[in-house]
Amino acid sequence: MIGELAAESIKMRVGSVYPSIVAKTPMEVYGRSVRTNMAAAVTVGSQELCQYLQTPVKEIIDAIMVTLEETPPELASDIFENGIVLTGGSSQLAGLAQLIHEVTGLRIVRANRPLDTVCIGLSRILESEGDVSPMPMDTPSAFVRLPFGREKRDASGASRDVGAGSRGIGGGRRK
Repeated sequence: MIGELAAESIKMRVGSVYPSIVAKTPMEVYGRSVRTNMAAAVTVGSQELCQYLQTPVKEIIDAIMVTLEETPPELASDIFENGIVLTGGSSQLAGLAQLIHEVTGLRIVRANRPLDTVCIGLSRILESEGDVSPMPMDTPSAFVRLPFGREKRDASGASRDVGAGSRGIGGGRRK
């Protein structure tokens, strides 16, 4: 048994949600044995975590698909043109962007500071007294390069990668 902070650290250091991504170096984890109730150490690798992460990742992908299916046509065209922006801690999981791209066929970008995006957005709302225009997709500082896919450049010459890859947990592209 390990604590929540240790679990998050393990997930971010060795976790992968895309089966074909090269395995990261295994990590030794310390906690308490549920059988003996004594301190114990175990080595955890990315292949093991990939198996454990399949259920929550499938739930994320299912939620994305339901949302896309229920999205009005006007918004759907914007999503198709601009893609999906991943934020939050889970967006940092190795292979998540690639897997979502494979399942949806959409361009996937990840915020530069995914853990700070909510705070940044709220501060913009507070500073502008509610008059918030969306950040342009071509703002180079808003995104990080993803290590796969085709590349798109904005007017300033900055580039953003878009996903590509083989089938993963989600089972391929839906139509």
